[in-house]
Amino acid sequence: MKNNLDHLSGRKQQDLARIVEILFAEFEDTTALATQKWKKQGRILKVTLYGNHVRGDWVADPVGG
Repeated sequence: MKNNLDHLSGRKQQDLARIVEILFAEFEDTTALATQKWKKQGRILKVTLYGNHVRGDWVADPVGG
C-alpha cells in the first residue's frame, strides 16, 4: 500500500489536501457539538484512498469520461 501522493499530479494533490482539510474541520465541528464524552474524544486516525487514482491506472478523458 502506498503511503504518499507522489504519483498524483500537483493539482490532484492540492484537491486532496483541501478535501482532507474540510473533512477534519467538519469532524472537529461535529465532535464539539457532541454531548457524550466518548463522542467528544473522537479522532480521525487515517484517511484511506482507493480506486484507480491510487493504483495509478486512471485515464484523463474529459470528453468520454
